[in-house]
Amino acid sequence: MNYLNLIIILLVLLLLALVLHRMQTSGRKTQKELSEDPGDSLQDLNEKFLAQAEGRQVIELVKVYNHQDKMILRSILDARGIPTYVKSNNFGELYPTFDLNNFATSVISLFETDREEAVMVVKDYLDSLNSETRPGSAGGALESGTFAPELLV
Repeated sequence: MNYLNLIIILLVLLLLALVLHRMQTSGRKTQKELSEDPGDSLQDLNEKFLAQAEGRQVIELVKVYNHQDKMILRSILDARGIPTYVKSNNFGELYPTFDLNNFATSVISLFETDREEAVMVVKDYLDSLNSETRPGSAGGALESGTFAPELLV
């Protein structure tokens, strides 16, 4: 009789573990499902740029020294319909928590035809950085010793 109770308890535990496992994995998509569903994934901005690049003149627009500025500028430019390409030393991407400005340098490039609008966007962004005040500082973010993005055109 003890063996029968033990077997029943083990079967119930096994069934419970199987049900819990199914509940955890039922909402997840497999890698194949993720690659087939383009709506859920973000488009790589470099790939988007390269798909349009054939025969077009490319210029370097701005040099950035941290990931925050790079991602904000790329997002703003992409929202305006301006494709961009980033050349980077990749150190900051390999070690994103390693926050040394000299190691996270990137250059954002774009097509010559989008130059005027992109320069306006970057200037607006630099102005907004300069007008931000941080607690304990008299000036803006650019005066606080941080490396600001550098307009190259």
